Amino acid sequence: MKPITPTQWSFLKRYQGTLDSKECLSKRFGGDGCDGRIVQAHMIPRSQLLQIAEQGHVHAVPTRLSPIAQMKRSGFQAEDIGIGNFSTLQCFCARHDKTLFAPL
Repeated sequence: MKPITPTQWSFLKRYQGTLDSKECLSKRFGGDGCDGRIVQAHMIPRSQLLQIAEQGHVHAVPTRLSPIAQMKRSGFQAEDIGIGNFSTLQCFCARHDKTLFAPL
């Protein structure tokens, strides 16, 4: 395997920062009344994840930097990620998450 270039590492660090951030994005777009409690919101509906999960886990490529770096030495690997943590972002408070996604 080719080594990860500095440009790719830079992208991965920014991507990881996005995944790890905890901020209600409604504030950036003029939203008010945040309750301050940031929730883990699924990008893929939990009902859909349940259809592809085995024993409550989805088999997927890791998104954390350390497993990606390890794959450079040991080769491609996937891991089991619990559906409660798979495809989640922490980008809305509970109030705005419920308001925005209730219609879906």
